[in-house]
Amino acid sequence: MKKYILLLLLPLSAVAEILSVPVINVEPIYTDSRVYDTPTRTCELREIDPREDSFNLFGGVIGALAGHVITRKMTGSSVNRALGTAAGAMIGSKISNVNEDKQRINDCTITNNYHIEKVLSGYNVAYMIDGLKKEEFFHYNPGSTISIEVNKMYTIHK
Repeated sequence: MKKYILLLLLPLSAVAEILSVPVINVEPIYTDSRVYDTPTRTCELREIDPREDSFNLFGGVIGALAGHVITRKMTGSSVNRALGTAAGAMIGSKISNVNEDKQRINDCTITNNYHIEKVLSGYNVAYMIDGLKKEEFFHYNPGSTISIEVNKMYTIHK
């Protein structure tokens, strides 16, 4: 089954031929693809101490006042009074939190799960034309024959 298209361009002419050629070999090509599964949620019950890294304002004010008064009576130095005030504020803050209980919280993490699958991406197709073995990539399996367009150049002499 040959179809000819003749283009007349003097002095050169080109003919495009569509040939049906037999397929020698078809090799499927697979690529790795990441497939995501349902995410997994993992929770762990944990106890936290609300006193850690917290500062109670009311206890801090009372402690600062007490520290200031005590250091003022003991020494007249303003540096000592400032240090006493700061120490009283920190101690008062922590003492006021002593009665609080530990809290239980759910510490949850979500993990995205995936696996790798081989996915068919196309076919390497081998065929013979003019005594030469050639290969092309197809996105589909072409079967036992393929149609190839062949361009030939001819010189026309007058």
